[in-house]
Amino acid sequence: MAFLLAPWPVAHAVFLVLDVYTVLFVLGLHAASATRPHLLTGAVPRLRQAGHVELRVRWSGSRPCGMSRCSPTRCGTGC
Repeated sequence: MAFLLAPWPVAHAVFLVLDVYTVLFVLGLHAASATRPHLLTGAVPRLRQAGHVELRVRWSGSRPCGMSRCSPTRCGTGC
């Protein structure tokens, strides 16, 4: 891509910034998944995606018992 954009230094700089932003975004998504893994408790397994979505599933059935969007003050509460 750098070879194609060599005649236009401004376009080259813009794409460089976009590339760096994309790499940081993907690393952030990976970090969010690694620091907020799924949690198995005695009563309810909690499936999490990043820091915002938490799905609690009942052991005895296939219906979810609740889905919530977490905030830093509300996460970690029971079902």
